[in-house]
Amino acid sequence: CSAVAGAGSRQLWECVLEYVALTRANGWLGSARREQQRRWMHEIIDQTLRQQFDAHPAVRTRVAALERDVVEGRTTSFRAARMLLEAYARGS
Repeated sequence: CSAVAGAGSRQLWECVLEYVALTRANGWLGSARREQQRRWMHEIIDQTLRQQFDAHPAVRTRVAALERDVVEGRTTSFRAARMLLEAYARGS
């Protein structure tokens, strides 16, 4: 197949169309699309929550110090995360 020479392009496109028709007929295409939509919903939630968390004043004032504490071994990543999540939940 060569797009430059045009050789085999028609046969390739026919295979693509046949595949699309088959996956539509057996329900796979619709099922895959619904699963994709479900994943996108969760990704949007994750991104939005992360943006709100990172922008929260209580988190912004504490995150750098807690990152240093984790890197320097003064606290665990779990404890630091819990402290940031608690500050976020309290709003302070």
